[in-house]
Amino acid sequence: MSDELHRDLGMLSAILTSVLDRLGPPGQTQAVEGMLELCRRGETIGFGEAREQVAALDLESIRELIKSITLRFHLRNQAEKVAILRINRRRQREATEFQPRRESVAEAISQLKARGVAVGAVRRILDRLDIQPTLTAHPTESRRRTLLRKQRAITERLIELDEVGPDVAARRRVEEEIHQLVMLLYVTDEVRSERLGVLEEIEGSLYFLTESIWSAVPRILHDVGLAMEQYFGERPLVPPLVRYRTWVGGDRDGNPLVSAGMTRESLRLHRRAALGRYDDKLADLMRLLSLSNRRVRTPPALAASVVPGRLTGWVAEESVLRLRHEPFRLKILEMRSRLVAAEEDPSAYSAAAFLKDLTLLAESLVALNLGEIVRASGLADVMAQARIFGFHFAALDIRQHSAVHEQVVGELLSAMQVCPDYASLEESERSGVLASAIEQVSACGSGPMPTPDGLSETSLDLLGVFEVLREAARQDVGALGSYIISMAHGVSDVLEVLFLMRVAGAPVMDIVPLFETIDDLTASADLLAAMLIDPVYRAHVESRGRFQEIMLGYSDSNKDGGYVMSSWLLHTAQSRLARVCREHGVEFRFFHGRGGTVGRGGGRSNRAILATPPDSRSGRIRMTEQGEVISFRYTLADIAHRHLEQLTHAMILAESESGPVATARPVASEPLMDRLGRRAMEVYRELIDDPAFWTWFVEVSPIAQISALPIASRPVSRASGAVHFENLRAIPWVFSWTQMRFNVPGWYGLGSALSEIIAEREEHASTLAKWYQEWEFFRTLIDNAQQEMARARLPIAQCYDAAGGTSLFDRISGEFDRAREAILQITGQHALLDNNRVIQRSIEERNGATDVLNLLQVELLRRFREGDELQRATLRPVLFASINGIAAAMQSTG
Repeated sequence: MSDELHRDLGMLSAILTSVLDRLGPPGQTQAVEGMLELCRRGETIGFGEAREQVAALDLESIRELIKSITLRFHLRNQAEKVAILRINRRRQREATEFQPRRESVAEAISQLKARGVAVGAVRRILDRLDIQPTLTAHPTESRRRTLLRKQRAITERLIELDEVGPDVAARRRVEEEIHQLVMLLYVTDEVRSERLGVLEEIEGSLYFLTESIWSAVPRILHDVGLAMEQYFGERPLVPPLVRYRTWVGGDRDGNPLVSAGMTRESLRLHRRAALGRYDDKLADLMRLLSLSNRRVRTPPALAASVVPGRLTGWVAEESVLRLRHEPFRLKILEMRSRLVAAEEDPSAYSAAAFLKDLTLLAESLVALNLGEIVRASGLADVMAQARIFGFHFAALDIRQHSAVHEQVVGELLSAMQVCPDYASLEESERSGVLASAIEQVSACGSGPMPTPDGLSETSLDLLGVFEVLREAARQDVGALGSYIISMAHGVSDVLEVLFLMRVAGAPVMDIVPLFETIDDLTASADLLAAMLIDPVYRAHVESRGRFQEIMLGYSDSNKDGGYVMSSWLLHTAQSRLARVCREHGVEFRFFHGRGGTVGRGGGRSNRAILATPPDSRSGRIRMTEQGEVISFRYTLADIAHRHLEQLTHAMILAESESGPVATARPVASEPLMDRLGRRAMEVYRELIDDPAFWTWFVEVSPIAQISALPIASRPVSRASGAVHFENLRAIPWVFSWTQMRFNVPGWYGLGSALSEIIAEREEHASTLAKWYQEWEFFRTLIDNAQQEMARARLPIAQCYDAAGGTSLFDRISGEFDRAREAILQITGQHALLDNNRVIQRSIEERNGATDVLNLLQVELLRRFREGDELQRATLRPVLFASINGIAAAMQSTG
């Protein structure tokens, strides 16, 4: 721990103690310390005494303990975030041309230079890069937005403490502000009183887009240009290699609240936010660019571009008169007036026209020998923002389940008298019927068909979405992203969406199959090949520039087949799918549906990129970002920049090593890795298919309470009614294991698979050790698993299983021991995470207080199970608070 972090934690601890003494019940600080000491002793003597003390507490005492310890973790998390910022800034200061900062854009470009890659080849790599983080509203951020804002304010004050230095008065002022914020956190509810609505989710994602993302993305383009100049002596126009997408307001899969109206509102709010941010930037430029035509000549192109008719209405005549000798300000005033008009009338000003005007301003400055002002004034940044964000900020994807499309298409075909019972057809028959129906609809022209009578509400709403897409395309086709099909199983699934687009007269969008189960991943390459040889769908792909996007689901495949098999199938599927695309002459992009935890594909994004098969790389990538991941990566602009910098660094290096013949797998690795994956899946399925498992899981875990948490608009299950393993979404599944400190989705099955392979042949141990040293995929697989295991805490997890009655805990514990032993043998460590001491120490320092929260939750769950409905209603909000507390301690949910 650095001296600065130690100082911050000490100060925050003192402030928290002061707040508890002032606002908490008498003796609260002592109560917290007493429970912490009992749990520290539990390391050696067990947690029996601590559990007895917790059982004797009244509900209000439990509530106050949870609040106090949760606040302790919130403060620690902010201090650690600032520590990361300090490290990044120090490394940047220490960087040189010959030793650039690790995982920076400069390092990637310098490595290409050192390898002898020619400048033309580097430019081609940059031209191919297409990085698209995608914000989603998946319910994995359990904190209220009001808490997030106050926590961000504390982070900003901690940064300010570094800046004020030894100024005693300034330090006292900042510390007092932190004290006030901690008091406000203490008296603010941790849990929302109502479930988040879709509109709130849209506004939440826009907060990050308009703040940190808005400022971080132009810095990445600047970094690339600077590195090219530093190492290759030229500064090209850097392409907009980072763009954002969003699902918020468009992800309809299992969420009935995402209506056509909400999709329309999402598009409107994103447009309004973009126009507002551009107006802010233009206002800044107006203040700076005060060039007078009495001091410098007005470039003819600039003078000719100001059209008096555009300066009516919003702009007062006296403003025009006042600025008659300041052509740059006059031009910017015209641009601002057009932005105002564009909010109501998109035809008044397009994003392309806006960028053209910005370019004119830059060229005019250059013509006056004032080129340096382009960057110094912020004009270069707003030009980059216009190229990247357009007038929509983030293109909106639509996602829906294939079963919904099947229902709607069936109703339409019946109403059109094309097919009376579409659902009963075999897959081959469906494709033929859809091909004929698409041809029939296309022959009627490009407009929408009249809506038949008698359609269900489901059909009417989905057709309403396509109507919204048609409207949006007329305004700004760049605002529309892809159409994603959950649970895509056959060629008919993509043809159904194509048929619906034609029926509704909607714009043609990229149609993206989502492969998210073990069976679907296994069959994905064959299915994609069948899609690409289907004449109707092939024509669609041709119309999209011979381009196909493919989404891979990490969460459901893990829930279906366990950590190892899911990881391996996702890895090999990318190679097979890329091969199919190349064989059919189709460009492609993989869209990685990752969550925040390892059990849902989480981990460091840059390492994940470098672990992809080289023959699957195309320079294009998308990945979902959600919940607590968004909050961590995008709360502060500097951390957002570092995240994007690491992504860009990884993509530059990955693209430089890509290609159809590139390989990073050790020779003969596939058969052995196949066996590891299959055996791990068998062990995992033996656990979850045990007849006693689901009853045990529901009994011991907080799954029922997590299902009721008001943290998102989306239900925890795709199906209505009781929640079962089959219809449970992956997020609450992983969330529950994390809360209990088992972390099963991030490692289970690995122990048996590795230990049996090692025991089988003597040379296997050395083979696996070599893989760990040389194969990025395998090293990432092992390191992610050992991090999840290090964060697990089986003595605490056992407390949830206090009722006993099954052997399931013993089975999990035995598998944990086997996995730990095998990982230590392969990596040559003495303890898990010996190779990452920073995270290892952080986990150790968090364990004691996290243990207290777990024991409090265990007691609350016991009382909840044994209580009547009235008692449960009283316990429920305290249980919710315990879930939030453990999420803060573990820094992850689902």
